[in-house]
Amino acid sequence: MRRPHRLIAGLLLTLSMLAGFEAVGAPEGDPKPSTEPVVAPAAPVVEAVAPAEIPIQAEADERFIQEKLELARRPDPADKLVPRLDALAAGVLKLSDAYKQDELRMLPAIRLESLSRHWSFYDTQLAAWRAQLQRVTAGYSEAAADLASRRAVWGATRESAGELPLALAKRVDAILAEIAQAEQALSRPLDNQLKLARRGSALRQEIDSGTKAVASAINYIDRRLYTIDSPPLWEAWAVGKPSTLGLTSLRVGLQ
Repeated sequence: MRRPHRLIAGLLLTLSMLAGFEAVGAPEGDPKPSTEPVVAPAAPVVEAVAPAEIPIQAEADERFIQEKLELARRPDPADKLVPRLDALAAGVLKLSDAYKQDELRMLPAIRLESLSRHWSFYDTQLAAWRAQLQRVTAGYSEAAADLASRRAVWGATRESAGELPLALAKRVDAILAEIAQAEQALSRPLDNQLKLARRGSALRQEIDSGTKAVASAINYIDRRLYTIDSPPLWEAWAVGKPSTLGLTSLRVGLQ
């Protein structure tokens, strides 16, 4: 079984990566290789609590821990975002299944422009939904980070205490146990929020794919404007079988 603080650390890392992918776009151009030597960042110094300050600090941290336990026990506000995500996913699925790639190229330009606006609408709606989820997640992520910081301080206190009086040693152990309990409780809503974030990322990929497919079809039609799509009128008359390409495009567009 994984320790609570390792589970919390993994959830926070994944959530921060998902948020980073949303906020940071693709880099422009190829980055130039740096000739500067890579210097590893120095590990943060964790100061232990002085023995004389353990009772006071433990009392303050206990109040903080209880606040975070109450936060974890409340209904997860991210649950209210699920119906909206389900509705967006249903709309995106319906739009994705409306036309295949080869059918898109036979649609009239006005219909493709309409599809492009639909994809843009879903992209805007999903971006707003993801911003809401990030605001919800921020409070839980901050609480988990604060608990991890306090756990590091009390862990250093326990390791560097030496010959602590038994009463103080038990107090430190009790605080560490309470922090672990709070981290375990916070891991449940954070895990739920992580799953929602992953669903949002998958839906974003679907929207990007649909947007690119419509843009590709529009570009295809633009390129065809510079070519001859059908034989001259006299050749069609001679063959006796006029081109059906325009009728096919109209038929697909009206379906």
